[in-house]
Formats: sequence, structure tokens, C-alpha cells
Amino acid sequence: MSDAAWPGYQFDAGNTGAVDRAVPDAVELWWRSEPYFEVLGSPAVAGDDVIVGALDGTVYAVETDSGDTQWEYDTGPGPLWSSPAVHDGVALVGGDDGTLHALGADTGEPLWRVTAGGPIHSSPTIRDGTAYVGCNDGTVRAYDATTGAARWRWDAPSRVCAVPAVADGTVVAAAWHGTVAALDADDGTERWTVDRDGVVAASPTVSGDTVVVGDSTGRVAALALADGSERWSVDAGRTVIASPAVADGVVYVPAGNTEADFTPVNGPGPLLALDADDGTEQWRVGTPDDGVGPHAWGSPVVADGTVCLGTDGADRFFAFDAADGTERWTVPETPTFAWSAPAVVDGVVYVNNRYDGTVAFRDPA
Repeated sequence: MSDAAWPGYQFDAGNTGAVDRAVPDAVELWWRSEPYFEVLGSPAVAGDDVIVGALDGTVYAVETDSGDTQWEYDTGPGPLWSSPAVHDGVALVGGDDGTLHALGADTGEPLWRVTAGGPIHSSPTIRDGTAYVGCNDGTVRAYDATTGAARWRWDAPSRVCAVPAVADGTVVAAAWHGTVAALDADDGTERWTVDRDGVVAASPTVSGDTVVVGDSTGRVAALALADGSERWSVDAGRTVIASPAVADGVVYVPAGNTEADFTPVNGPGPLLALDADDGTEQWRVGTPDDGVGPHAWGSPVVADGTVCLGTDGADRFFAFDAADGTERWTVPETPTFAWSAPAVVDGVVYVNNRYDGTVAFRDPA
């Protein structure tokens, strides 16, 4: 486990989004980052800083209790689509120019950089001293997280935008045109691959001995980590672009408002809770005609029995009771376009979104 309060995308290396931390019963907007910047990736929290990568190609660190900028680092031309990952005082972020940057998490000082084979839209995953990252040239690459030394690469059949999940010595990667692969974490040896019917933009989630992955056909599937065999598959009703979260034996997956070819359809998509053992639906919030938001592209985080979820265009951030889907609270008007997963630290919920930068919500008491 990282020493950072929130190491990166969906908190842990398995992308489970599950954390045993309290979420307030009600919240208010505490601050918005200053100066304004556009950001689509998820935040990392280390020390007194929330670290984000912005569409202007800059990595920003803003103060956790004010949103004021503490440091910034220009990665060069091109936007930053990926989320930073923090481990042992080092922040890693992938650039659109194919460079993986390592920065001092406290200062933003550049430590090292390596050039991968193509734009990096996948966020790095760090486990046991190794950083794993997917690239748009159709590779997954492993680097020493301390020095940047290359350890191995795996050639995928198409670009890799999804965040790799790492658990039990296995890296699970998903390529855009539907290939899901399990790789040996030490040397990248391919253990198994399976092909889904649709585009896999959603990052896979590994919980226990199960891989959960969604695709553009709307299918959510559970695969055995050992051999990739399918345990169950459920139709979410809409395209699944966001990574599922898994907590306490339940899979939480939001669905968007597009068909398999990403053609928009009327009405927002639902948020589903599925039994992790057999895929049985436990509850759903919203229907294809009345869902939680126009695009559920943000990935959920489950903190102490609360599902936290941002949406694209719903003009609000949601918190649902994980047991039955009851709405606990919403924050209207902001964030407007949250494509990211939130971070929950010390009772504060940090969210990145395109038109409000980074925002923080806390208990109004």
C-alpha cells in the first residue's frame, strides 16, 4: 500500500474503489481550485496536496484545505488525460506525448522521465515498486517506480487506454478492441486472454479471485483471475465506460447514454449494484429513461457504505447508500462534467471535473 492518503485512480492497485473511510451525512462545497484549470483524470492526495493532471498539459498540486496552487509542472505540449499515481513521495503521470514523468510529490521537482511508445491515456498503477501503464501504441509497459528503468512490455492487439489492475502477482489489462489479458507482474508473460464483443474503455477491477470488466455493448462480466473463464455476465442496458467498483461482495457499475457504437440515445444511464458471486441485480438507481446522469463516465468509489459518483452533464455529484441505492445527498450545479473517480480523505470528498477544476466537499457543520 502506498504512503499517500489517496494513491491514485480508485484508490488501490486492483481498481476496486473500496475504502473504509467515513463520508459525511451531508456536504457543502468547501473550495474550488485556484487558478481555474480543466481536468478529466482523477485526483491523488499526498501530504497537504491534491495532485492532478490538467488538459493544458500541466500537473498541479493544490492545497487540501484551500485549493490554492502549491506547485505546478509543465509536461510539454498536449493534454494530460491520465490520473497521477503517488508512491514513496513520487508522483507519476503519463503524457499525451508518450512520456511518463516522475515528480517529487512535495515539490513538483522532476526526478526522471521515460518515453513510451505512444500517448499515455491510461493512468499508472503502482504495486510492489513497479509502475504499470498502458499506451496508445498498443502496449502495456512496466517500469521501476523509483528509477524509471524498463522491466518489460506486452504487445496488445489495440491501444490500451484502460488503467491496469494488479493483484496477486497478476496484471490485468484491457485493450480498446475488446481483448482482456492477464500478465505475470514480474516479467509480463501472458497467462490468458479473452475477447469481449465490444470496445473496452472501462478499466478492469480485480477483487479477490475475480476480474470485473464492462464494455461498449453494455455487458458487465466477471472472469476468473486464474484462467479468464466467465463466471457471469449481465446486460447493464447502456454502454459501460466507467470502471466498476467492488466492495463487500457487491459490484457497483454506472452505465452511460450511448449504444455500443457510442451513438447517443435519449435519457441518462443507471447505476447498478450486482452480487459479485453471480451477478444478480441487488438494486438500480434510474432507468434508461430516468438515470443518474446523461453520461455516467465517472467511476464510483465506495467509502464506508456510501457510493460516491460524478456524472457527465448531470450538473451534480451523487452519494448513494450502498445497501439499497437510496440517495444520501447530492451537490447541485457542481461538478458539471466529472469523468473521474473521486478521492475521500479525512471526511472530505475531492472531485475533478472539466469545467470546475478540482472541487472539495465537506460536512457543513
